[in-house]
Amino acid sequence: MPGESTSLLARLKRHHIYRVASIYALAGWVVIQLANGLFPNFGLMRSSVRMVIAFVALGFPLVMVLAWMFIRPADPEKITRWQQRRWRLGSLLTIVVITIVSIFGIKIWNINSEYSASSTASTTTSEIATFNPPTDSIAVLPFQNLSNDKSRQYFSDGITQELTNALGQIAGLQVIAWQSVAGFRDTTLPANKIGEELNVAYMLIGSVLREGDKLRVYVELVNTVSGYQVWSNKYDRSLKDVFAVQDEISKAIAGSLQIELKNNQHIVTAATTSTDAYDVYLKGMQAYNARTTANLYKAIKYFQRAIKLDPNFALAYAQLGSVYTVLPENTSMPFEEANAKAMPMIQKALVLNPNLAQAHAVLANIYISQHNIDAAKAELLKALALDPNNVSAHYSYATLLPLNEALPQFRQAAELDPESWAAQMNLALTYAELGKNKEAIEAYRAAHKLSPTDIQAPMEIAFLSYRLSDFAEAVRALTEIRTSNSDDATILAATRLCYAALLDPKLRSQALANLELLVNRTSGFNQYYLATDYIVLGENTKAMQLIQKFCGHAPDTCNDIAVDTHYKSLHSEKQFQELVAKYGLKH
Repeated sequence: MPGESTSLLARLKRHHIYRVASIYALAGWVVIQLANGLFPNFGLMRSSVRMVIAFVALGFPLVMVLAWMFIRPADPEKITRWQQRRWRLGSLLTIVVITIVSIFGIKIWNINSEYSASSTASTTTSEIATFNPPTDSIAVLPFQNLSNDKSRQYFSDGITQELTNALGQIAGLQVIAWQSVAGFRDTTLPANKIGEELNVAYMLIGSVLREGDKLRVYVELVNTVSGYQVWSNKYDRSLKDVFAVQDEISKAIAGSLQIELKNNQHIVTAATTSTDAYDVYLKGMQAYNARTTANLYKAIKYFQRAIKLDPNFALAYAQLGSVYTVLPENTSMPFEEANAKAMPMIQKALVLNPNLAQAHAVLANIYISQHNIDAAKAELLKALALDPNNVSAHYSYATLLPLNEALPQFRQAAELDPESWAAQMNLALTYAELGKNKEAIEAYRAAHKLSPTDIQAPMEIAFLSYRLSDFAEAVRALTEIRTSNSDDATILAATRLCYAALLDPKLRSQALANLELLVNRTSGFNQYYLATDYIVLGENTKAMQLIQKFCGHAPDTCNDIAVDTHYKSLHSEKQFQELVAKYGLKH
């Protein structure tokens, strides 16, 4: 036995088996490490690495046999016998090894092909599930200003806004409002991410270069779901052809989206024959969009100058009238004075162009401020027929309708202006007044995302969660928000304590004591929240006392108390009914 063992070890040494085993082990380890690092980068499953390990292990005895058969022994006397046997056995083992390697290779390929297909299908399904925008929806991103003069941003922005308005007149096409896309001017986000944010299927991206009287506009239409370019074009024209370029772009987009236009209609017609008047008008639009008091007065001067350059410039008259109507919101100008200034401008605009949707919308707002509801409705219907994507018209019309009829209008306004906090808040409020609490919460969450430091949306989410008896969610909604406003922070903490008291009755006395301290230290909207807190704690008498107090100081804040969902539990109270009657409202 010892002799045989020594003889076997000697034979292994003569055929260099130890050396081959060491080299094979080292090579196998390197192959396994490479597979572990590279396979995932090529889309292969990590389970494929296990197959490589199995293959390396299976190959070890085969390599040992091949080494025995093919490596010449160190002892010359053994070479003759080695030569007689090596080809027969070596050829057979070679065929076996090649067969095994082929089977394993095919198996790995098939498994990973199935995995890749499954992964792709899963990803596609996931993308469709999470991002499925309306088919004929589009956003026009602010065109890039290619001029070396950065002060000409007003021109590229103006072209973008005018093109947005033009596309908005195409029936069947949902166009996101300029207000919502303006914030993406300097974004580095890819088209598909912006598309998800705005919930649109298409994005129009472009650039404008203006040099003297020469104009170059480049545009491309991108599918935000696939990321592929659908259409693109470059326009080299003179400045006087700016309206023709807008018309051609609008028609090309309609054609790309297979939207039929009536009788090959012109979408954009020349608003003015004066390039100077148009240039001044675009400067006025930039100032108007800023909405500060100083810029509003700048806008008035620009529009007046545009009218002086072209007395038939209907759009300039309409925008001038529009500026006057918003002055009461930003200055001390009374509505009567603002309307007196705006009305002649709007009437002139409609004489020059009866189909100017903006003029009809502004005229409707004048009628609303004069409580002429029937006339306002008629003008708003005209505006929406001419421009189905007019956000302000949808919003104004909604305020004149019963809740059930108003909801689609508010929803449309929020879809067309998704980056508007006010649009989301109005939609949420309408849902709440209709008793659709879960839908209201979602809309309030969308509003809070747009203005994370404002406490109104979280306060409403908390109250609606309370209505759904989800007190823990009410507390959570008021825990996550952070605000730098000390008054808001105080009200936030007090309200959070009230909802916490619903979970732990031991906190009730502390919550009530806290409210008592705040009643005399707050005013206005914060007292409205304190009254709601009293209602949440079941203290209706104290809530009524506070409501009477702030209604007396600011009657306008109580115009809607009859429909305010916060006061639902007070409707049977005699004092509440008297308060509603005092302000002439019904519920």
